[in-house]
Amino acid sequence: MKSIFKILGVASICLVPTHALADWSGIYAGVSGGTTIHNELRSNDGDLPDLDIDDGLLRGVFIGTQVQRGDVVYGGEFAFLTASDAQSSGQDDLDIDIYDVKGRLGYAFDKTLAYATIGLSNLDAEQDNDDYEGLGANFGLGVDYLVGEHFVVGAEFLFRRAEDGEDDSIDFDANSLSFRAALKF
Repeated sequence: MKSIFKILGVASICLVPTHALADWSGIYAGVSGGTTIHNELRSNDGDLPDLDIDDGLLRGVFIGTQVQRGDVVYGGEFAFLTASDAQSSGQDDLDIDIYDVKGRLGYAFDKTLAYATIGLSNLDAEQDNDDYEGLGANFGLGVDYLVGEHFVVGAEFLFRRAEDGEDDSIDFDANSLSFRAALKF
């Protein structure tokens, strides 16, 4: 009987966590930089030219809030991204502005947070006198790492699909890989 208590005592000591889980709750704000990946604009009625958009540099800002319950972290985020040097099929530069509103749901592994995101995107692109605008969905995956108590670095891959909303004459795909840095308050 004494040996059972010894085994249970040793097992309970081994199962006690050696450090506390990092706190991901609160407001955060930051900057991002990355690239657009395999983007295209398709005109379904032929009024505007179709554009295959080469990868371009993407930069932006974001702000959000998160709540942590045990290992589960959830919240929302607003982001603005712009790419002013994307090339389209050998034509002039294309200016792209992206507004994302998204929900996040993740799992915390101490200082690492892996998450999925889903939301809405407003996409606006301009080239010469042609203007493309669309509203649609976004979804993606990301990972954040807490450096210190208030500084977060991470990466996020986001898929976006939008239509022009008036007569569905334009389909707009805008995908991105962003590297992010934020302050957590």
